[in-house]
Amino acid sequence: MATYETALQVTIGWTIAIWLLNFVCNHAGVMAQAKTGGRPAEDTSLGLSDKQQSLLNSDGSNEATEEKIEYMRWKSITSNNLENIPLGLLVIWVHLISRQWGFQIACTTVWGIGRFMHSISFAKGFRTGRVLGFSVGMASVFILAGDLVYYSFTV
Repeated sequence: MATYETALQVTIGWTIAIWLLNFVCNHAGVMAQAKTGGRPAEDTSLGLSDKQQSLLNSDGSNEATEEKIEYMRWKSITSNNLENIPLGLLVIWVHLISRQWGFQIACTTVWGIGRFMHSISFAKGFRTGRVLGFSVGMASVFILAGDLVYYSFTV
């Protein structure tokens, strides 16, 4: 049976792991930005707008260089992390009040794995893994948030 201490340890552990993931992604983005700009290669099949295409070819060339693609990939990873990690961590930490330790541990772990899967898949250009990781992570946060709403009416 899961305890509060275990749930807290798991929550702290994933918070640190996600912080490190975010740090690594930010660092990689800055290193790529130093080279140039672009858009992830797997997204070109989606049809780029004129503005996105101009970002891809910001130096006036018609060539999507590896440096441009890498820069835009890391920029997108960092932006997505900045948009989604704070809300996820907030919901996870607040959920500790529900006293459902096993549920907390499971959802927090699934969320953390989802965030890692999203970032790693995005970095490697694997769109399916990126979407799956994002969706699983967000679903975990929404489930925890829904449970918090339920808990608030049953206390």
